[in-house]
Amino acid sequence: MDDDRGLIERIARDVDCVVMDCDGVIWHGDTLLPGVRGSIALLREQGKRLVFVTNNSNKSRAQYVHKFETLGIHVEKEEVFSAAFAAAAYLKTQGMDEKVFVVGGRGIVDELNEMQIAVDPGVFDAVECAEADWEELFVEDDVGAVIVGQDTRFTYAKLAYASLAIQKGARFVATNPDAADFLGPGLMPGAGAVAAAVETATGKAPEIYAGKPSAFLLELLRGNGVDMARTLVVGDRLDTDVAFGRSGGAGLTVLTLGGVSSLDDVDAVIADKIEECIPDAIVEGLPQMLGIEARDEEEATEEEEEEEEMDEEAFTSRRTRLRGTPSAPSDAESRKVVERRSFTEKSASTSGEGEGRAGDILVVITVRHERKPSYDTVR
Repeated sequence: MDDDRGLIERIARDVDCVVMDCDGVIWHGDTLLPGVRGSIALLREQGKRLVFVTNNSNKSRAQYVHKFETLGIHVEKEEVFSAAFAAAAYLKTQGMDEKVFVVGGRGIVDELNEMQIAVDPGVFDAVECAEADWEELFVEDDVGAVIVGQDTRFTYAKLAYASLAIQKGARFVATNPDAADFLGPGLMPGAGAVAAAVETATGKAPEIYAGKPSAFLLELLRGNGVDMARTLVVGDRLDTDVAFGRSGGAGLTVLTLGGVSSLDDVDAVIADKIEECIPDAIVEGLPQMLGIEARDEEEATEEEEEEEEMDEEAFTSRRTRLRGTPSAPSDAESRKVVERRSFTEKSASTSGEGEGRAGDILVVITVRHERKPSYDTVR
């Protein structure tokens, strides 16, 4: 890919399926990112299969479908693969017929219920676990596993109960390794942070992180007809999204800069030669990846309502602008910058030595600056 048009053309020509992250790519919290609705509509118009793969385990697939609907995007439950679903599916494939204790959100419980796996109530809403409480703590023998995900109501009592269950032989499954998620003022502790606490308390690591970038989740996708060689994986994290695509043999991996990983992080993985985390391209967001205008979705919705009353010529003109002819801003100017970051991957030889393979990452970003008064620009 020599420039951003090369990226767009490659997506059109070589990609049948787009696997995209949600947090940091489609939305931040409950706010849809600019241009996302139009990007998803364009991909569907191009005949691309869409799969939404999220490591956020707080919601079930049904709840994610509802969230998409509230944001004006229609998806089917079968298009959503969450870490909660992956963790429950993993235990189902392992023949789990005992109870499972959940440290995490309602999404995990709902996915277990859908797979007819019983959930152990554990400590209910208890918060404390003093020494006397610990001495009397009892875990029944039919608790066969503990699933740990992000838990916004995480307590010492839950940690104690999960720890004792695992010490007694329960399997330890974590939804995903994400230590934190970008939200609001900073990085909010994620499932990886909670799983680390349980691992420290028990001295045992999870037998699997079921979400990205696990091989199990890749097999779930392949089992649902996803050909990774003709799949684009797009996400905002190098260590989960990009690593997931690279380890799965994805035809193309794209990092968006709307979430956790930054250009500095990219430079770091290049310097450290962590090839499984090096993307093929870097863009600001989905609209820039597709070469269309990123607009505020509220404004876009109002314009779409206006289009219903337009004649065909006016409608076509409006749609042409939506598909990639941006209007000039009144108080600022934007300049698209296309650059390349070079890297050298380690040799694939069994010895691990050798010159390796050189490559480039396409970086497409927009630099915005305030428009200066004309008298300042006279030279």
